[in-house]
Amino acid sequence: MDFEKVYKVYNRLQDAESKELFSIRTEYAISGNRFEFIDRIAKYGHHVQMPKLFVKKLHESEGIIVYGCGQEGIVAKRAIENCGFPIDYFCDRSISQDGIVEGVKVIAPEVAMENFASYLFVIGSTRYAREMYVNLLKGGVTDNHIYLSELGMVAGFDAEHQYFDLFEPKANEVFVDAGCYDGKTTELFRKWSKNTYKQIYCYEPLLKQARLLERKVESEWKNVKLITGGVWNKSETQSFFENGTGSYICDNGGCTINCVTIDDTVDGEVTYIKMDIEGAELKALEGAQKTIKKYKPKLAISVYHKPEDLFEIPEYILDLVPEYKFWIRHYSTNIWETVLYAICGK
Repeated sequence: MDFEKVYKVYNRLQDAESKELFSIRTEYAISGNRFEFIDRIAKYGHHVQMPKLFVKKLHESEGIIVYGCGQEGIVAKRAIENCGFPIDYFCDRSISQDGIVEGVKVIAPEVAMENFASYLFVIGSTRYAREMYVNLLKGGVTDNHIYLSELGMVAGFDAEHQYFDLFEPKANEVFVDAGCYDGKTTELFRKWSKNTYKQIYCYEPLLKQARLLERKVESEWKNVKLITGGVWNKSETQSFFENGTGSYICDNGGCTINCVTIDDTVDGEVTYIKMDIEGAELKALEGAQKTIKKYKPKLAISVYHKPEDLFEIPEYILDLVPEYKFWIRHYSTNIWETVLYAICGK
């Protein structure tokens, strides 16, 4: 680790919360053990909520049981509690029925299924998730009483404030949504800007998602240009691993996508750039250097996909425009969703 880079970025952070988050993520980059840092970083997710599917299923249930009380089960418990929901029981084969974990009674899975089938069973293991899911179904628990996070580990998020937490909108904003996917961030931008924006550029490499976005552009969104392609440092074809919101560029991805640069695809001024593109952020910034140097837009860049992003991304931004100032905010109960904000003149 280049500690000169670390100090350079740290000294440009503008408040105590940013510095604490930077310190936590720096330690995590060295350690690599997320379980050491989840609790420390989770307290900075100020408005976290459980996903809508969890809440929907919980409304149809009488309580909450976390299936598995190992590390991931404990993470699930804490995430759910951080979002305001109490846990009734753990269920786990490896601990006796009279066991207590983090103040919560542990019961055998068979006991839980027989007596609490109307509760919501939250699967608290990535490795044994499928086995647990099948076991619950065989034990008489219906699918609407089982919650299995699509991310593996259970987590709460603050999707409402992410990317638009620190800045106030100005008239005629021009927004770049790098990594548009289902358009939720674009919708949030439209709400944040009170629909007074001048132009939006949406980038989405997945053809299926792009077609869905096209319908919104045609029927709902005004002054939106959709670019079907990944954001990169040059126009070329890249190997791509398709995995929903976790899709990313890699050497052996199973499919290919067309990549473009922001500099080559925007027309004139840009006032706001958001990037959440699964580790391609630095490359994408390289492809936006002319735009950033000329217009000095507000930036909201994800810095959690690679350990080095926390240092290399802000350093690169300062190399382009030394006047930028930085803030960091966090938006989940887990180690994901940390955003670097940058602005000139705030």
